Amino acid sequence: MQATTYEESEAIWTKAIELSPEGSRARSAAFSNRGTLRLQYQEWQGAVDDLQASVDLDGNNPDPLSLNNLGNAKGALNQWDSAMADFLEASRTEDMRAIALANYALAAFQTERDDLAITTARKLLRRDPEFLDMRAALSAFLWSEGRFDDAEAEWTFLYAGLDTPCRLYKTTDTVANRWPPRATAALDAFLRVRGDGQALDYDGRVKTFNFRH
Repeated sequence: MQATTYEESEAIWTKAIELSPEGSRARSAAFSNRGTLRLQYQEWQGAVDDLQASVDLDGNNPDPLSLNNLGNAKGALNQWDSAMADFLEASRTEDMRAIALANYALAAFQTERDDLAITTARKLLRRDPEFLDMRAALSAFLWSEGRFDDAEAEWTFLYAGLDTPCRLYKTTDTVANRWPPRATAALDAFLRVRGDGQALDYDGRVKTFNFRH
């Protein structure tokens, strides 16, 4: 029977953890899956505990997806330096490189290391000019710095000849549950042509970020 609620899904993965041998890949995978479930339901500390357990069980070869998710969970708890280290480690694997480095850029921006965020975003876009999410993020980063012409240029590139971005990025809805709040607010400011933007913070409250220069 397929689980239909958070509680049922969590119970399934808890049982899988209990049944899997100590130190096994199966146990690591079960912790990772329960941690990812908790991350999706904003159970931040539980997600960190499970995903860290998975990474620890994997020893010298942690699963890059677990590392990336662990970084996201730590970020929600304001453990950004540790989160950024996890993103960097996850980025060593080719399949996760773009996603993990994108999260690294977003984490840098969240912690007001704006130059690092912009530099990382540009490096990603050199490798993949059609990385739409990072193109939108770079527009937001530049706008927050008062570099309005540069922000508009990136946005023009994002929209050039493509219909999908017009639908995806006309509001912050596409990024609100994936980006940290400061980046979401910067995109909100860009879209509304303002010096401040709003976003839902990890505590469930709407926060206003001021980007006026």
